[in-house]
Amino acid sequence: MLIFTAFSAVEAQNSVPSVVFRGKCANEIPSYQEWFQQTPLLRGESYIAEGKRQEQIQEQYSKLKLQMSLGEVQKLLGKSDFSNPLPAARLANAPVPSQPVCSNQVAYIFRKNSENMADTADVAIYLFFSEDDKLYWVSPQNLPGFTPLGFPIEGGSRQRQIVSWREYIFANDGFAMTLPDAPITLSDATLPEMTVYSVSVLPDSKLSLHVSHQDRDCAATLAQLKDGAQR
Repeated sequence: MLIFTAFSAVEAQNSVPSVVFRGKCANEIPSYQEWFQQTPLLRGESYIAEGKRQEQIQEQYSKLKLQMSLGEVQKLLGKSDFSNPLPAARLANAPVPSQPVCSNQVAYIFRKNSENMADTADVAIYLFFSEDDKLYWVSPQNLPGFTPLGFPIEGGSRQRQIVSWREYIFANDGFAMTLPDAPITLSDATLPEMTVYSVSVLPDSKLSLHVSHQDRDCAATLAQLKDGAQR
């Protein structure tokens, strides 16, 4: 397994209980890879959402409210482009739930020029839902005039964003890491077999780890990822 960091390195302290992520989640919304395969991005061309779709999202955006369900959001904005459901975090010493419990992240893409799922140049809106299907954060990207809603910490407030380091155990990928908050988990579009774990550690710093279970040459893989990011 390969793990490497990008953007910044941080020091951590183990002073609170470990948290574990385990299980697979799925829903009826396409994954990023499924959506990508149906777009001009597959041919190296830009993706631009249809005018009517953009108009609907722009007209209805102000009606979004925290605690809405995904179904209620999609009644306003239309079906999201892709989804990234994740197993819920739980304390490592807590009983395993009998049924999978999943949070969810969905995206509405206005414009996208690269295959990188997390491209900061994308024009998009990202919405985050808790394990009980309640909207807790709306994050517009490169959309002036669109106001963010909520906070990146579930059920959060500015007071809850005080850093509290704890160990997060990613059982499906076989590693653990001490972080100030649960990371967002994505698939790497350049290397689909890789999983990307991304977390903000400071207001202007982000830590990302790319995890692969293949036996790889680290230097060659890093060069491939850099080339994909530049393109």
